[in-house]
Amino acid sequence: MLHIIWSIIVGFFIGLVAKMFMPGVGHLGFIETTLVGIVGSVVGGLIARTFSKPKPGQAVHPPGLILSILGAVIVLFILGKIADGLGAQPGGMTWKELRDELRLPYERPCPEWTRSLEREIGLVRRKGSAGGALIWSIKGNAGRT
Repeated sequence: MLHIIWSIIVGFFIGLVAKMFMPGVGHLGFIETTLVGIVGSVVGGLIARTFSKPKPGQAVHPPGLILSILGAVIVLFILGKIADGLGAQPGGMTWKELRDELRLPYERPCPEWTRSLEREIGLVRRKGSAGGALIWSIKGNAGRT
C-alpha cells in the first residue's frame, strides 16, 4: 500500500517537473499531472534499469529520475500533438487521418490510451456518416463544420 502512495506522490512531482519543460500543457489538473508523471516514471524507470541497476538499498536512482522526467515530457509532447491536430479540425478526423497527419506509428489506438485522452484533452469519438468510421474531435469542436 505504501508503495502505491509513494508512486502517486513521485508521479505528481515528476509530472510537475515535466510540465515546466512543456509550458503549453498547463491546463492539466492534479490527476492528469499525476498520471503523466506515473507513466513517464514507468517508461523512464524501465529504460534506466536496462542501462544502470540501482545499488541495493539506494533510495534514489539518478538515471531513473532523469529518464522518468524525460518519459513524462515525451508523454506530454504526444498529448499536445494530438490535441493540436484535433483542435485544428473542427469537424474532427478519423483515426487514419489523425495517424497520418501526426505521423503516429500505431496501426490502431490502444483502448487504455484512448480513455486517457478522453479524460486529459476532452477527446470525443462519434460515428461518422461516411463508411461508419469513428470521427475523433476535441470536446467543444465536435460536430462543427
